[in-house]
Amino acid sequence: MTHVINPMLFYWCSVSDTAKALAIIATIMLIVLCLVFLFVGAFHIGEAFNYGGGEDSDDYKVGVKFLNWAQKCIVPLVVLLMLSIFIPSEKTLYKMMVANVATYENIDLTAETIEDAFDHVIDKLIELGGDDNAEN
Repeated sequence: MTHVINPMLFYWCSVSDTAKALAIIATIMLIVLCLVFLFVGAFHIGEAFNYGGGEDSDDYKVGVKFLNWAQKCIVPLVVLLMLSIFIPSEKTLYKMMVANVATYENIDLTAETIEDAFDHVIDKLIELGGDDNAEN
C-alpha cells in the first residue's frame, strides 16, 4: 500500500511543539547564564581596579575568565535562537503536508469523482422518481 502521507510524519508533527518549547526554555536559561557571567566578570574586574590591583590581581583574572565564559555562551545562544525561530509548529507542519499532497492532478481527480458521484445520485433519483410515477 502506498501512503499519500508518510505516517511517521504525524509523529514528528507532534514532537515539533515540544522541541520548540525546549529550545525556547534553553534559550532563556542561556541568556540568564550569559548575563550572570557578564555581570560577575565585570564586577570582579571593577573590584580589581577599585582596590588598585590592576591586571595582575586575582580578581581581574577571575573576571576575565567569567567574561570568556560569557563569550563562549554566544554561539550556543545563537543556535538556540535560530532553532526556536525556525522550528515550525504542529499546525504549520500539517499545512505543509497537505500542501505537498494537494496537486492540480489530485484536484482534477477529486472534481471528476465528485461529478461522477453526483451523476450517480441524480440517476438513482430519476430512477426512483420514475418508479413512483409508474405506480400513480
